Amino acid sequence: MLHLLVLSAPGWQLPQAPVAAAIEARLLPPAAEPVRTPVGEARPAPPPKPRAPRRTQARPLPEPVIVRGDEVPPAAEPDDRPTEVPAPAADDKPEPAEPATRPPLPPPHPPQPPAPAAVAVATDWPDQGRLHFLVMRGEQRLHIGRSVHSWQHGNGRYRVRAVVETTGLAAWFRPVAVFQESEGKLTASGLEPESFRSGRVGESVPRESVDFDRSSNRVILVAGARRRELPLDPGAQDLLSVFHQFGVTGLRASSAWMVASGKGVARARFETLGKEMQELPVGSLETIHLRATGLGDEQSTEVWLATDHRLLPVRIRFVDRQGEVYDQLAAGFEYPGVRRGELP
Repeated sequence: MLHLLVLSAPGWQLPQAPVAAAIEARLLPPAAEPVRTPVGEARPAPPPKPRAPRRTQARPLPEPVIVRGDEVPPAAEPDDRPTEVPAPAADDKPEPAEPATRPPLPPPHPPQPPAPAAVAVATDWPDQGRLHFLVMRGEQRLHIGRSVHSWQHGNGRYRVRAVVETTGLAAWFRPVAVFQESEGKLTASGLEPESFRSGRVGESVPRESVDFDRSSNRVILVAGARRRELPLDPGAQDLLSVFHQFGVTGLRASSAWMVASGKGVARARFETLGKEMQELPVGSLETIHLRATGLGDEQSTEVWLATDHRLLPVRIRFVDRQGEVYDQLAAGFEYPGVRRGELP
């Protein structure tokens, strides 16, 4: 078996007629001869003359309202009694007077806060692409298969998938097609896996899985019928995401992460060994050589990152406990604006 590491309105009132002033006339008897009063006697004061009544100017009558014969309203009988306003019923409550300015009505539904927008992460890692490797075995580089890494990311999410299959004589004797898939968040600190799956291509149930529960800092490992929970380190990676982490974070003098698979976890440390030119099936590339120790079942793991191609991993080499060497060499790759070498 190959060793894998990848990847919604007021009322109207009728007018009242004006009241005319009353004029009264009386016939009086002729006036008597005035009585002479002796000199020295005081004369009584004459009675005051009655004043003529003041004439009141009549007000103009209102314009008559012309209506049709069938629309003449009945004459209202005068009623000097005060008008009685019926009291409201027990269950009827008087309506409050409306304010001069009516306040605006509230919206039918309270406005909802907008959903948080996805945070764009500045990174040199291409938003999509593919890498094609030839898989070699041993120091003699016996060609036994191929591996294809494909990825995409955007809106703070990423997904990487790798498929490894035997080719040539190896496929004749033992056909194998297996996959690895990593999915999670893309943050300013790098890739943050949420799940990792691996198994045979075509099978509905993966053989191994890893779930990263960062809310409780636990990682859940499943391999077949075996299930385990272990403490989760910040920045933990899986067997596939770890090789694409450098394209997001860039190079560091020393990088160490917990790396998880369905079988267990390991703490791998990557050290920079310097720049090297690599002769690969895709051609000659300048690379940065990194070496990792303590990664899973392998005694050692090395990776070469292309300095001119967004730090893509163009060579990955494993040495297991038995000393067996498995080498993945880039035969082609593509990402937006670049296509080079052979792609299946």
